[in-house]
Amino acid sequence: LLQPPPPHAPPPSPHAPPISPGAPPPSPDAPSDVPRVPPDSLRTPSDSPRTPDSPHAPAAAPLRLRGLRSIDLSATSANDRALTTLSRHRQLRSLRLWAADGVTDAGVLLLASCTALEHLDLRACGPGVTGRGSLEQLTSSLPQLRALRLRGVGEVGDAVLINLGRCCPHLSHLQLSCPAVTDGGVARLAP
Repeated sequence: LLQPPPPHAPPPSPHAPPISPGAPPPSPDAPSDVPRVPPDSLRTPSDSPRTPDSPHAPAAAPLRLRGLRSIDLSATSANDRALTTLSRHRQLRSLRLWAADGVTDAGVLLLASCTALEHLDLRACGPGVTGRGSLEQLTSSLPQLRALRLRGVGEVGDAVLINLGRCCPHLSHLQLSCPAVTDGGVARLAP
């Protein structure tokens, strides 16, 4: 059941969908016709809580987004399990993982199957993403890559730049802040 709004809240718009209990509050700039999905409904069957009074409660079905082209998981606790799911979206074009601190190099390698990827943001993913070997392999698999952001990825070096120069002819935006990158590596990006 929906609770009446607190006395200080503005009345809900008659055109806005009801907000489910447990759902995050709508942001002020969010369109009012976008339904709010409570976080618990995004669980997979294995994640669903079982309570003593309902041990066989039906689990919410996972979302099936076959047309997913872009997703921003910045500043989330997304991890390699999430990247396993995303790696099945072969048509994915844009992925932002800025400060997604649960991601590791193994998860980054899973993205090699997303060959349509054009924009990838791995800035400040945390200690699990070192770039040690994973980014060389990944960039070899992303011929459509146009923008790559790697600021704060620990061990990105010249090998990544060499692969970018060789395998990513459409690259137009590269953001680095990696001490292991040398003039020799940058020279490999020359036209």
